[in-house]
Order: sequence, then structure tokens, then C-alpha cells
Amino acid sequence: MWELGSGLAEAGWSAIAVDLPGHGGSGPAASYAFGDVADAIHAEFGGAYDLYVGHSLGGAVGTVLLARHPDTARRAALVDPALLVPDSRLAHIPAQLTADKALGVADVAAANPHWHPRTVEARVEATRAADLEAVTSWLTDNSPGDVTAAAAQVTVPVLVLVATSDSALAPSLVQQLPAANPHWSFETVPNTGHSVHRDQPALVLDRLLTP
Repeated sequence: MWELGSGLAEAGWSAIAVDLPGHGGSGPAASYAFGDVADAIHAEFGGAYDLYVGHSLGGAVGTVLLARHPDTARRAALVDPALLVPDSRLAHIPAQLTADKALGVADVAAANPHWHPRTVEARVEATRAADLEAVTSWLTDNSPGDVTAAAAQVTVPVLVLVATSDSALAPSLVQQLPAANPHWSFETVPNTGHSVHRDQPALVLDRLLTP
């Protein structure tokens, strides 16, 4: 998310990038349950932030975080979050991660020609650093992949940016969740895959900066 972080900084914001357990430079956790991870994040970083941003898994964790700790942030923007993911999709993640670890910069650049070269390099580095055992534990500790009950309890405005292809978001939620909780709104971003922030960083940044 370096493009979002840089854009926020240029707009006068400060941003904290959190490595979830088993991702980036973060080590393993005793529990990968969304509630336990959310509590750990709140214990370390506190609350009263202007904005929470989360992509995919980070969107699911953020939803639980906002439900359990309403003081975390005044609003949130979730990028194609994994709020309700069928087990059939989740079952393919370990094999897909293993395959992706073998991809090089040229492979990722060819598949995503519009990505910034730094984004491509960061994607390759992050994928290779991802802990397969931790990812498997994430899936096991959070089966079924459903945080909609927590979503119904969120009390701050949440904007969800939805991919037009390969989305992790169950289509039914686009109508159902705002009906159950008016704090939620959805926007489908044209010409994007699951990594909406990599496909359309300028648009995503604009939404982050617009209350």
C-alpha cells in the first residue's frame, strides 16, 4: 500500500502500516482468530485514528476491530474485504500462495502491466515472505470466513471499494449489509481485480481523503 501511504503523507497525514501475523516482518501468533488479532492491534496501537484502511484479510480484521473497539477510528475504507468468503474459495488459497511464490518480477509485471514497477516488486517480495503455515492457520482459526455479524455492529461510516473481477466479497452483501447497517456503503471500481488499490491507486486515495 505504499502508493496510498505516500499519497496520504503528501496530503499532510501520518500513516501506520500494520503487518498482520505471518505477513511482512511480523512473526507468528498464538491465535489467528479475528477477534484475538483485533484485540492485539487495539492493545498495541490504541484508537482515535481518523481512518482505518484494510484490504482483503485486513478488511475482515478491521471489521471485527471496529465492532469490538468502536474508538479505533472515526471511519473506515475497506478495499475488496473478505467479509464473507465461501469455504470453496478459501480452500484454494494455500495452493495459490505456493504457486505465487514461484513468480518473479517479470511474471507479475506481465500479468499487471498497469502496475507501478515498485508495486510489482513489493508484491513479489511480500508474497515470497508470506508464511504459508501462518496463512493456513488464519484459514483454520476463522472458518467459516464470515464476519457479517461483526459488520452489523460497526458504528462508524465504512466505505467498501469492490473489485469488478476476482472479488473476495460476496455480491449479496452489496445490498444486504447497508440494509442491515446504514453505516456501510459500497462502490464498485471499474477495471479492477482483487487488488483494487494496486489497479486504481489514485481513485482509492481520493476516496480515502474524502470524508
